[in-house]
Amino acid sequence: MSSSFSAKMELAKDMKEEDKLYRYNGVLYPVIMSPVENLKAMERLEARADDVMLVAYPKCGFNWMVAVLRKILAAATGEKAESQTPLLMEFFGPEMQQVIHKAPSPRFLGTHMHPDNIPASFTTKKTKMLVIFRNPKDTVVSFYHFSNKIPFLPTAESWDHFFSEFMSGKVPWGSYFILLYAYTYALNVIDIGIYHFLCCISN
Repeated sequence: MSSSFSAKMELAKDMKEEDKLYRYNGVLYPVIMSPVENLKAMERLEARADDVMLVAYPKCGFNWMVAVLRKILAAATGEKAESQTPLLMEFFGPEMQQVIHKAPSPRFLGTHMHPDNIPASFTTKKTKMLVIFRNPKDTVVSFYHFSNKIPFLPTAESWDHFFSEFMSGKVPWGSYFILLYAYTYALNVIDIGIYHFLCCISN
């Protein structure tokens, strides 16, 4: 864990619950990890045709799929697979955006964001995207426990309250169901592969 991330977690512990989230373009984001300057800088991020973008709603298997994709990219490029998880684009500050801009190809990027909030160049350049979704029942349970564990998100008041907020899309990064619909609709516009990650199967 980087010292920068640890410092942000310590800062989040001292924040009031009601101050941990804010709205940008109608969607809730964590103030500590995705401040408004990050999202504005992200709008200027220029895509490349050979970028690889991993998209996942929170708690849908992002880290798990990162490990898979790193091995695939390593095999394709002949380079050693790195173990670190790529930062979500919405976590990039303006300085990090410059680092990403200069990074060699192919770049491996990640996000939890709605397709309408991803820079338009990723559509025009037809960047390859792999979008993963998990059984929503498993997702909401995992998101509930994650919210009670990670300090930069508001603590869930109760399971019933969190479930209601999740179903109405009043959680960080917005509605699971709207995101699923949006990426399914975008299949004909962007080079997208959608993968459904089911960690358990219920009757």
